[in-house]
Formats: sequence, C-alpha cells, structure tokens
Amino acid sequence: MDDDLLYLCDIRSRLQRIREYTRDGRRAFMNSNLMQDAVVRNIEMIGYTWTCLSPEYRLQLPDFPWRLIGARVDYLMHQRDPDRLKKLVWLAVRRSVPELERAMRRHFPDLNEGVVRPRVPPELPVVPAPGARADTGPPDGRAA
Repeated sequence: MDDDLLYLCDIRSRLQRIREYTRDGRRAFMNSNLMQDAVVRNIEMIGYTWTCLSPEYRLQLPDFPWRLIGARVDYLMHQRDPDRLKKLVWLAVRRSVPELERAMRRHFPDLNEGVVRPRVPPELPVVPAPGARADTGPPDGRAA
C-alpha cells in the first residue's frame, strides 16, 4: 500500500505540473514545442504510473476514472498527425486533467501536496527524539 501512495502522489504532482505548464493558455501552448513535449511526457507518465498501482488498490475505487487515464494515454501515443496531437493534448488539458484532479481530491483528500513520509523499515532501530527517555536497559545488554 505504501507504493500505491507514492504512485498517487506522483500522479498528483504530474497533474500540477501540467496545470503549471499550461497556465498561459491555448495560444502559448500551441506555439511552444517545449511546452507540448512537457505536457505529453507528463500525460504518458501518469498513464505509466497508473499501471504501477496494485490491482487490489484500483478495485477499491470503482468510480475513479482509471479508464480515462489509460485510454487517453494509449490514444495519444499512437497519434501521428502533429496538428491533431496538439489539439488532442489541449483537449486533455482542458477536460481530463481537471476531472482527474477532482477525482484525486475526492478520493485522496489526505495526500499532502505530494509529500509522503516513508515508514521506517522494521529492521532499523527506532531512535528516540532528543531529550526523550529511552528504556533500553543496561548498556551491556543484560536484563535489568
């Protein structure tokens, strides 16, 4: 489940990047190959990251727009007409990105701006905070 949370944070981060890259509007987007490439790459990575989520996790969210993610990416990757691709990507920016953002907020309200604190692996010792009392017993390892 921890990996799933990281993947969800990655998706949210990529949605935010797309918003940032396209904030200057359609004309700026259509005139910038760099911006188009950045947006397409993030859409592709959202699609890839979606496939990394565990099937069990995806099944828990039947009303999440998973199909929108996969279908959009698949269609864009096979589009060869550059003008049509630009228009389709812009359409995704205007429709799919906001829909995915709403779904992310609705289903995952606790995702904290893409920050996930990894849990401590069980084999590592837990170090007490400075000033906290640690009841670890005598230093030689014998029971008290």
